[in-house]
Amino acid sequence: MRTGPHNNHFSSVPNRFGLTLRETVAHSQGRKGRTMGSKHIWINEDNASFYIGFPESAMTEAGCRALVDGYCDGGGVAGLSFCVNVQRALFASRSWESLYVDYDPDGPDDQPCLQWLAPEDRSLGKPCHGRTWVHHLWLLEQRGVDHPAIWLDQSRQRGAEGWLSMRMNDVHHAPKKDAFWHNSLWREHPEYRRASYRDEGWFEEAYDYAHEAVVSHHCALIDELCDRYDLDGLELDWVRWVRHSKPGHERIVAAQLTRVMQHARAATERAAQRLGHPVGLGARLPADLASCVHLGYDLPTWAKEGLLDHIVLAPFFQQCDFQVDVDLWRALFPAARVLVQPEAMLIPSPQAGEGNLIYDPRFLAGASACALHNGADGVWLFNECYRFTPVDNFFERFPTYRELLTRDAGDLEALRDAPRRQVVSFHQILGPGRASFSALPIALTRPDGSYDFARFRDCISLSLPLGPKPQSSQVRLKLGLSSDTPAIATADLKLWCNATPLTAPATSETGPGKRSFAAPWPRDVDQGLVIEVPLAALHDGDNIIEWLPPAVAGALIWAELEIG
Repeated sequence: MRTGPHNNHFSSVPNRFGLTLRETVAHSQGRKGRTMGSKHIWINEDNASFYIGFPESAMTEAGCRALVDGYCDGGGVAGLSFCVNVQRALFASRSWESLYVDYDPDGPDDQPCLQWLAPEDRSLGKPCHGRTWVHHLWLLEQRGVDHPAIWLDQSRQRGAEGWLSMRMNDVHHAPKKDAFWHNSLWREHPEYRRASYRDEGWFEEAYDYAHEAVVSHHCALIDELCDRYDLDGLELDWVRWVRHSKPGHERIVAAQLTRVMQHARAATERAAQRLGHPVGLGARLPADLASCVHLGYDLPTWAKEGLLDHIVLAPFFQQCDFQVDVDLWRALFPAARVLVQPEAMLIPSPQAGEGNLIYDPRFLAGASACALHNGADGVWLFNECYRFTPVDNFFERFPTYRELLTRDAGDLEALRDAPRRQVVSFHQILGPGRASFSALPIALTRPDGSYDFARFRDCISLSLPLGPKPQSSQVRLKLGLSSDTPAIATADLKLWCNATPLTAPATSETGPGKRSFAAPWPRDVDQGLVIEVPLAALHDGDNIIEWLPPAVAGALIWAELEIG
């Protein structure tokens, strides 16, 4: 798979299917797929879902194996990546402090390591990132359960790849300096943080990789994971927390981030020699190539040295990205497996705020369809692990969602005519000071003298990602307007799809006025325009919608193609 100078050994070690990595690529299926067989779903088991979502009785070897079975029973899961750390290790580490190092299982609810929590989160049994989380991690060690090793072994037994995922700069709850999330290095050395002089929130308190101690600290855990476990790959999660240098020092620190990648490559090759099968190296990165470079990820060097076998293209949080340019990544890393992270959550624009968040499984279906159609080798699901917990109880309320997460999200043909929503979205992660990618909101009346290539003169142009064109499902165009927009008549809308006039009768809907699950519109939409789009006007991939709106106040703040 690699193109770098150390490719020979890595690509010549047979995997458990009897194929080398080069042969795996040659035998893979799909348009450009690097995923074995017909399975194209990866699920990330995050830092807490198992420990807080399952009861104490499940903190056993059998409980760990059952977790993997729950993911693999759907038949479409190609791999699992298991998060092993926040700022502290989520297992009995030999190189890092464990999350529960300060915890006294017999101590009171107000013991020092729990005092930062809300009182209701300090009691044992509540499924939250509080005492239950810490206690269950402690309990696994007391019972002699090395859960990462069991998860990896069970993944292999179920025919899925098992990877360990390492967060490279987790700063949850940074303003609460006494939170048990934080290790001694971070607490005792504020000078190692990227912008602690502002102390505004989480991002400012992330590690600055310019410091040798920070690099060495993270490389120590990389070494432990690769020297201790029988893993199929190590995934470095750079998206947690995405910024790794002082503001303005991103290009300077790029060399340090590359050093970490080179160290990880040496560690995975050492593991491959020890284990007798390939051990891949992956990274979770922002979806936009240019933004990666602006943030200090030296992708040209990583590509030249063959440092990546597995790439996850991701938003930061609560944002479904429908237009990831997989082909650009493929051109830079032609031998790597490229996965895209879809989401069931979406905020229409950076300006909209969390109150406009919509949660709808049809977003995940739509983004998965786009990713696979655009040539991704699969989809990588983040935070969906919580849906599999008995505490969440999600599948009882929405039974078809289990099939989507474990089977259909990786099947392009199953998604073609499935209910899905294809929305104008944006790349969420940017370099410091860079302009937003958001296409919305856009004023209905063009400002005088503006040169905006999204609208020439008064016509608004939108690129709506469709993925595969449906064969039979109905498709509706939905345009949402801001509350300061006067009522717009639907009788004579001037709309085109790929230069074809849309002539079907349009209807008007009232926005929900509140945030709700699977809402048809964001909260701030006051009036919604809906018109059917004939299948003949559509094509695979991106579709251009043009609207010549009336010259009135207000703005377009939402646009989607709804299928099914």
